[in-house]
Amino acid sequence: MENNDAYILEALKEAEKAAERGNYGIGAVVVLEDKIISRAGNEVISRGIVPWAHAEFLALDNLKGSEFDDMFQYKSMALYSTLAPCPMCWGRMIVSGLREVVYGADDDPATQDYGKSIPEIFREHAPSIRRIEGDIGQRCVEIFLATKDDVDKYFFRQNED
Repeated sequence: MENNDAYILEALKEAEKAAERGNYGIGAVVVLEDKIISRAGNEVISRGIVPWAHAEFLALDNLKGSEFDDMFQYKSMALYSTLAPCPMCWGRMIVSGLREVVYGADDDPATQDYGKSIPEIFREHAPSIRRIEGDIGQRCVEIFLATKDDVDKYFFRQNED
């Protein structure tokens, strides 16, 4: 198994934990020199309706104040996510200066190909972007879709109040 697959499988573990907590089934890990240095799952619901608590955002937040919180190290880091990052997370990753972003799912009709929605100005500075193919990518789609409808209903119902 390639390292890419191993890292996406670790992100899937975070997605499963997120789903168990009632969040979208999305997970992310940050890798530096073939070592996972941060991991997180989506916490939009479990943090009390926090719209920015996306897995990618939280995985980067976990680096604050750590031995890895150095702008020069970010240029050597890769972020692996089970779902194509949203525009907010793309912006955060670009500003952080990551070397690479690898994600597992974007081809299902229920998801969006956020990679295509990156504004041109961001594309000029975007890290290398790759999508995982095959069964692992399909597992990323499945865990997201298994949680999407319920979390959407809860999230949007709470925002209406």
